[in-house]
Amino acid sequence: MKRLGRIRLFIVFLLSVKTQGGFLRYYTAHPGQRYGNMSRRVTTRQMGDCNILCSSQRPKPCKAYNYRSSDGSCELIVSDSSSLIPFEGYQAYVQNLCLTEHPMVENANVTYVGWDGRYPALNGAKVLFHCEKGFTDGKMDHWTICSDTPDTWCTSFVVGRVSCPKPDYPDCRKTEKGKEYIGRKKKTETGKDCIRWDRQPYEKPKDFSLEMRYNEHFFNEDAELSENYCRNPALRERPWCFVSDRAVQWEYCDIPLCEDLHPLECKLTQKGAEYMGKENTTLDGIKCLPWLSVPLTSQYRSWAKRTLAFSDEVDEKHNYCRNPGGRLGGPWCYDGKSRKDQEVGWHYCDVRFCHLQEKETDENHETNANFPNCRITKMGKEYMGMIRMSETGKPCMKWLDFWSITKYPEPMLKILPLTNNFKLEFKYFFPDNDPNFYVNFCRNPGWGQRPWCFVSRPPAIEWEYCDIPFCKDRVPLECAMTSLGLDYMGKMNVTSEGMPCDPWLNYSNHNYLRDMSLQLFPDPVDSRHNYCRYSKWNDLACLVFQGDKFHHVSCSVPFCYELLESIHITGGEGKHVYPQCLLTEKGREYIGTEAKTSTGKVCLSWVETIVEVEVNPLEAAFKFANIKMETRQKRDGTVNVRETVKFSAEQKRAILLYHFRSGLKPQQAFEEMKKNIGDDAPGTTMAFEEMKKNIGDDAPGRTMVFKWFQRFEAGHFEVTDDPRSGRPRTSTDDGMVAAVAKFLEEEPSATTKRLADVFRVSKTSISSILHDQLDYSEKSARWVPRLLKPEKEARKSARWVPRLLKPEEEARVNF
Repeated sequence: MKRLGRIRLFIVFLLSVKTQGGFLRYYTAHPGQRYGNMSRRVTTRQMGDCNILCSSQRPKPCKAYNYRSSDGSCELIVSDSSSLIPFEGYQAYVQNLCLTEHPMVENANVTYVGWDGRYPALNGAKVLFHCEKGFTDGKMDHWTICSDTPDTWCTSFVVGRVSCPKPDYPDCRKTEKGKEYIGRKKKTETGKDCIRWDRQPYEKPKDFSLEMRYNEHFFNEDAELSENYCRNPALRERPWCFVSDRAVQWEYCDIPLCEDLHPLECKLTQKGAEYMGKENTTLDGIKCLPWLSVPLTSQYRSWAKRTLAFSDEVDEKHNYCRNPGGRLGGPWCYDGKSRKDQEVGWHYCDVRFCHLQEKETDENHETNANFPNCRITKMGKEYMGMIRMSETGKPCMKWLDFWSITKYPEPMLKILPLTNNFKLEFKYFFPDNDPNFYVNFCRNPGWGQRPWCFVSRPPAIEWEYCDIPFCKDRVPLECAMTSLGLDYMGKMNVTSEGMPCDPWLNYSNHNYLRDMSLQLFPDPVDSRHNYCRYSKWNDLACLVFQGDKFHHVSCSVPFCYELLESIHITGGEGKHVYPQCLLTEKGREYIGTEAKTSTGKVCLSWVETIVEVEVNPLEAAFKFANIKMETRQKRDGTVNVRETVKFSAEQKRAILLYHFRSGLKPQQAFEEMKKNIGDDAPGTTMAFEEMKKNIGDDAPGRTMVFKWFQRFEAGHFEVTDDPRSGRPRTSTDDGMVAAVAKFLEEEPSATTKRLADVFRVSKTSISSILHDQLDYSEKSARWVPRLLKPEKEARKSARWVPRLLKPEEEARVNF
């Protein structure tokens, strides 16, 4: 052994040549083989001369050489990578590195460790292989490493005997260009990390269409949704991504072809822009028109100039259902059926969800949270918890504070196609058009990736996502936690009368307000979704087609605390065992078995401590809120509550607060009311009916009842209005009149309702300002000054111009 070691050392010494950087060593690596891509061939007397010649190459020494002693043939290998070819008589010599490519396992994901994937690989460079479906030897991972034996790769598997099955879509591509690929690979074929698409690191690429916005090139018109995954938004040869190296900018990704190249006849995402199936009829059964034959509409530009928005190539005959415009309901097409406000009618198609959706995972941290203090879905639209802080620790602002914004944040803009001409209003994003329903809790109004909130008030509007954990149990409850049922994701699809529900998409065509109601749903929607959900037209309800039109009909979805309480009382076995913890912050739903206070005192029986006392609910309510109750007595000295004096707003709210404290729910089924008062029953609430019985027609409306119950549920129990800074405005306030006049200069077509909402006064006050103070009249839906006589015009100008103009402008006015 010692002799062999001395011989090897002698060979290395002979083959070591001194250069400017020290000695280069070339090792006998592969007898009977030669490297294939030689750069130069010469004839030398002996092998040592070939060694010296190889080391002295400029600008850099060669990595290897081939030598044949029979004729002195010396072949120099200058390139950074090469391959070996069997050749008798030759001997291959190489530095202590790997010139040959590492062994590959087809279809496996590759990660480079200790090098960037570019050759030559130095000693110790490692390659990791991962197979999504598992290797044929039962393992999920394998490796190979450039060993200390020159140009030799050691592996954890037998090359040629271990394989990785091809992945299923969407982790592979169905076409050569792979436009439809929506997998999660985020490394290039050389191992570089991809960077996010929505950062637009190198501006808009030249092969992107000039007729389309940057986001329109991505599925669902959402570059943020593509994160930093390999994609092909511009129909290059195959999927690619941006890289951080500015000299390179982008590289292709190694995405395998699927074994089954047939397109799926279903969608994987809510909007389904990746769909490439052959469906070409609408939900009404009408044949779709070819996309390129449809004339220019008021909503979209010519599709012939926007073919990059499609999931496949579009020709003159292409009439398959697609979603190039990012509609909420999924794939659609033009059907040519004339409808209101449309040049060419459209409708959704019968494209349902695939059964390939992977289970949502919490990438941030594990949690044992119970719903509703966590999210079941990735978008978390069902989340109704009480976190009110962004993921960076900033406090959330009240949603109501942003009522008047005109520039909407990105999550809200995603609910409509980028090329639409529909005018958004802030209220559309909230249940009952009331932003105050969400107070300042993290929610997902619109189409954010997860719940979010505003973190700075206008004019410097900023928003951030919230860190909402995933629930441990992802199975939706078959009951509602909130009063409106916004969180309900159950499978009930029959009405209270037992009628079967129709799919929601049947009702959403050609109407943006109907389409926008889908963004309030807590779960994704496809063409078969017919479950009871909250909508803007009714609380928990579903669609029923009767008499040639659709109707919203109520569903009998129980509240969770009612369901769990019933299970507890009857001793029945339910799917959801009631937890020994709180589901909400206040814990009104708690019916666990804890019987001690926080200080350790034993609780008394509720039954034994009940004392029945006849209490006038109005007197109790006013006493509870510390408000004096004034009544009118009859001649016999009795008091009739219906003959009380006019109730103030605070008194009405006190009654609502009393009912809230008494445990009443704001939701009351219309059918129950009909049993008591017949056809005259309003579709209203229990609390509202209680007030009707006591104070008659002076009772507040249904909207007010819901509004104040939401306020109480949020922990605000004051019955007085919130204080406002500054002196209250009146309709005769000079500042108010000047402000209205200034506003009409910028928006002369504003309605009285719009002005009343903006300035928070009644429409009567606005009318008084317009007609009596400003002498305005409405001409062609615009507010303009009346034509006055000269003397009246002079009096008006002398009165109002100094108040409307800035000081420097006033100095230039000459009466």
